[in-house]
Order: sequence, then structure tokens, then C-alpha cells
Amino acid sequence: MLAATSPGGSRREPALLFGAVLLVTALAWLYLIRMAAMPSAMAGGGVPLGPTFLMWSVMMAAMMLPGLVPGMAALLALERRRRGTAGAIPYHYAGGYLLAWIGFSAVATLGQRALHDIALLSPMMRLEAPMVAGGLLVAAGLFQWTPYKTQCLRRCRSPMGLIIGGGPNGSVAALGLGLRQGLYCIGCCWALMLLMFVFGVMSVAWMAVLTAVIVAEKTLPARHCAWLTRFTGSALVAAGGWVMMPAG
Repeated sequence: MLAATSPGGSRREPALLFGAVLLVTALAWLYLIRMAAMPSAMAGGGVPLGPTFLMWSVMMAAMMLPGLVPGMAALLALERRRRGTAGAIPYHYAGGYLLAWIGFSAVATLGQRALHDIALLSPMMRLEAPMVAGGLLVAAGLFQWTPYKTQCLRRCRSPMGLIIGGGPNGSVAALGLGLRQGLYCIGCCWALMLLMFVFGVMSVAWMAVLTAVIVAEKTLPARHCAWLTRFTGSALVAAGGWVMMPAG
């Protein structure tokens, strides 16, 4: 989708841009809700790579696009100041960002196939081994406290810090900028995303919870974000310990 370059079109750019983000996000969530309502479509028949990859890719778009809005807004404002119109730059930026998460989706798809092949996934795509599920919760919780998480989250929260020299010079540069931004966001969110194997890959409720946490980490003031990240980490470690406790 290309934004208009006339003065009137330029004034419509913010509405067109954020309307497109809202539409794609809404369609992605509708797809996931529909899939969750038909569990037989993805359960009990192995892990077909094509449909599973599509499912993960749509899931990443649904969960991660809302957190991209602040960066797109800043880039839109910058390009409008520089050129009077942003054109396709914000869309290429979003495309690069989604491309990074599509790469993550490919890895998650292969991981799901591997877990299925060693009989660790239930028919509803949830980890059945308490020690494995609890260990993943603990690992994700501890990761929330690491300097690596902090550094990647700082970059993910401040995408305009990646723009040196006044912004991307053309669509290819914008695509690369979005790709780098997506890699930083994968760096800070990958462990939370893998928790879908604990909660159930097609659990829309847990998708919504994790989306809320990720968006909050990206948009809250820095001191509140730090508190949330550490609180989430502690809660996940506690939950993992509880899951691994012997029954009875």
C-alpha cells in the first residue's frame, strides 16, 4: 500500500497507516480465534510444516504489530518533516520488522515438529512433561533479569535510536531498519514467545496475556517497565517451580 503524495493525501497518511496496522492486526486475531475454535484442524495429526508455519507467522503478526505502532508513528513524523510525505517508508519498515518475526516463526515451527516427534506435545500442542514445562517457565523468568534482556528491550523501546543521520534513505534502508528492529525485539521477547508451548500454542487467552505484557514492556515509562520485567520474571520462576513440584 502506498501513501498518497498530494497535500490532502499527506494529511491522510496517519489514518491510512494506522488503519492498515489495525486491519492487519484484527484479521490476524480473527484467524487465530477461528483456528482455536477448530482444534481438530491443528491437533492430533502431527505437525504439518506449511499450516504450522502459517499459524506461527499469523500469531507473531497479531502479537507484535501493536508494539510497533510507536516506532511507526515516530518514523512517519520524521519523514513528513523531511519530505512532506512519508510515502511507503513506514510500510517497508513494518515489512522488515515482520520479516524478522517470520524467521522466528520458521524456527518455532521446526521446534514444534521436534517436540511432537519426541512425544513431548499433547494433541492440543501443550508440553506434557512437567519438568520440561516448568524448566521453560523458570528459564524464561530468569531471562527477564538478564542484561541481555535489558539491552534488547532498550533498543526495542527506542526504535528511533537506530536511525542515524536523520532517517532511512529509501525503501530498502527502511526495510533493513525494520529488520534490525525486529531482531532486537526477538532478542527481548523470544523467551516469552516460547511459553506458548507451556500454555498451549493455540490458547488465544494466553496469547492476549503475553501480548499485553510485551506491549506494556515497550510503552510504559522506563522505571515502570523495569518493575514489570522483574515482576514478570519472578512470577515465571515461581510458576515454574510450582509446575515442577512432585504431585501429591
